Amino acid sequence: MTDTKYCFGAAYPLTTQINQHLFIICPNNSGSTLLKNLLASSRHTWNLLREGQAMQGFHGVKTRGSKTPLTWAANPSMLKSLSVAGNFDWVKTQRQWYFQAYSNSPDASIFVEKSPASLVYIDQYKQHFEHSRFLFMVRNPYACIEGICRRLKHAMDIDTATQLATQHIIRCLTIQRRNIQHYTSDGVFFSYEMLCDQPEQAAKRIQMINPLLNDIDYNAHVPVKQHYNESIRNMNTEQINSLSSRQLNLINKQLEREVELLNYFSYEYLI
Repeated sequence: MTDTKYCFGAAYPLTTQINQHLFIICPNNSGSTLLKNLLASSRHTWNLLREGQAMQGFHGVKTRGSKTPLTWAANPSMLKSLSVAGNFDWVKTQRQWYFQAYSNSPDASIFVEKSPASLVYIDQYKQHFEHSRFLFMVRNPYACIEGICRRLKHAMDIDTATQLATQHIIRCLTIQRRNIQHYTSDGVFFSYEMLCDQPEQAAKRIQMINPLLNDIDYNAHVPVKQHYNESIRNMNTEQINSLSSRQLNLINKQLEREVELLNYFSYEYLI
């Protein structure tokens, strides 16, 4: 990033200036990049260029670069590694995050971070970051699975990708339900669908966490993973319609056992 309008954390005393840590807790391929970029438009936030786990100086377990970067929740050994507190050094990581953070304003006081695997180590955020709060978000699982499969199609056959992606999303939603129930007083929940279709309602929930976040422009064009740059829109329909009938059958073989989980997040089982 070379735009001179930005301030950079290396030049500011963020250890005393930041009075809230705001973590986006959201499975991968579920809209977290969109939400991150919207939050970065606020003059009150310090932000990272990429996922926290992808920043230089992150001291912990990374799903990026692993053997299962998009389906890590379907990998028992990865889940175990992510849950071990001793595998992370948050003092060193925080120092590096602050140093590399950027903001629209030198007076910003809210630090924002997102890493999909943080679903597993959210308790470590609560323990090591003062005044930590959470934005919990999920997305229709069928759309998530399609997005994962599209990125895995060159690495494995589509049947294997579909089965792994479904297993991964089921596990992520199970963990997310537990997080929401456990950290009710520390965060707010909304869906990707609400963010896209009813941004004013999502905005109200975000402002419950911090009223300063009332300057976000939900109509602005935002870049998402370098694939497109446009105002936010719900892309579920086109992604779900891209699933083949065979993929739907493979997905439903697993999701038919998870109707209660789908109902919890107000999603429907597609017959």
